[in-house]
Amino acid sequence: MRYFKYNDTEKITNNAYKEQYKALTEDEKRIIRKEKAWRRFANVVSFVLFLAFWLAGIFFTASYGWPTGLRFLEVIFDLIWLILSALLAFALTTPLWGKVESLHLLKIKKEVQSKMNAHLKEYYEFNEPYVITKCFGSSNEKFKDRDVCLYVVGEELYLTVDLTHWARDLGCYAFSKDEITLSKIAEENHFVLKLAADDIEFLLGYRAKSFIEKNFTSKDS
Repeated sequence: MRYFKYNDTEKITNNAYKEQYKALTEDEKRIIRKEKAWRRFANVVSFVLFLAFWLAGIFFTASYGWPTGLRFLEVIFDLIWLILSALLAFALTTPLWGKVESLHLLKIKKEVQSKMNAHLKEYYEFNEPYVITKCFGSSNEKFKDRDVCLYVVGEELYLTVDLTHWARDLGCYAFSKDEITLSKIAEENHFVLKLAADDIEFLLGYRAKSFIEKNFTSKDS
């Protein structure tokens, strides 16, 4: 058994955003551009106000002339004023955020989600036939309650997240025939397949059993 993972997380994020953005209508793209512009403007205004308030406080403490024995109060005042300056700047720029027209995409088309995973499909050598099933539990907690994908590459069975939809990359497990064991486990009102190898195990939808036996364990080398 071996485990490997695509490490260019920045490319994953950028590719997902690009594919999602290309699928939008012109009106949706306009909303996103407007939202970005407003956010940049609000951030600049907020920083300018914070800087102005903070410098005003510094000028006040410098001109007040604290007694020598009470200089520690000046430090305390500066820290408190730093926090208040940030809160005041945030409060005064809050109305600007009300002008932001946000776009919330409730559903991304399946073909777009598939394109968003193109680099992962290539890296993990995704191919047909494959089966997608539920992972009800795993010794790797990150896979629990996620849809996973099973397919064969050469002499190994690959298990990773569902690559036909956009999902967080959790890496890929590769198993050889002689190191896996398949067991039927009763779970409340249904059966699950326990796939185990070395110190890792997965509880999968039982439909995965026939796929593994047909395309992997019973297949001639």
